[in-house]
Amino acid sequence: MPYCSRCGVEVDGGVESCPLCDTPIQRIADAEPAEKRYPDFESDDKPRMNARMRRKLVWEVISILGAIAIAVVMGSDLHVHASVGWSIYPTAAVILAWIVSTLVLYARRWPWLIAAGTLFASAGFLAAVDAASGGLEWFFGLSVPLLILLVVIAALLVLVISRVRFGGLNLVAFVSLAVALFCTGTDAVIERYLTGRVGLSWSIVVLQALVPFAGVMLFLHYRLRNRFDLKRLFHL
Repeated sequence: MPYCSRCGVEVDGGVESCPLCDTPIQRIADAEPAEKRYPDFESDDKPRMNARMRRKLVWEVISILGAIAIAVVMGSDLHVHASVGWSIYPTAAVILAWIVSTLVLYARRWPWLIAAGTLFASAGFLAAVDAASGGLEWFFGLSVPLLILLVVIAALLVLVISRVRFGGLNLVAFVSLAVALFCTGTDAVIERYLTGRVGLSWSIVVLQALVPFAGVMLFLHYRLRNRFDLKRLFHL
């Protein structure tokens, strides 16, 4: 039954106004719907992009961009020289970048696989560059030893850092020693390749700079770590 909105008296269904106060009876069915303040929410039925889909999308974009880059350099080389020449170098570099990117995207749980894949891809890139230059002249005598040296030093550095309980200035020292060791090995390999004898030249300067620096970092970390606050010592 309808009611009077003013005095609250219950009236018959066909009454147009209240018999007591003459107030028009408002019926719910006759009332106009209120204007909506906000638009209707449309649910998004599209599936959300998860991590796997994002990796796939990134890989597809990298692959497309790499294919475009190879097509451009190859097409330019063929258009100008009517043969494939200098375009081999950027093409090999693009393929190397694509392989490393693929390993990083899809083999993040297996660091050893990323390291091994990057090693073999880098070796293939250097072999392709050497072959494009006229033959495998410096690949086996220079590139392969340097790659092996880099992998061994990087593996030792990762092993040492993984066994360190408290990281700090000691990590800086370990990295400095690894760089010094790699420079020394590189100098020896280059000297052996060029002159046929093992010797050191420019790497001696690197050793003289990095080894004392690493020693100071190790001293500050292990000798003063438990006795002094290094932040107060250096006013940081």
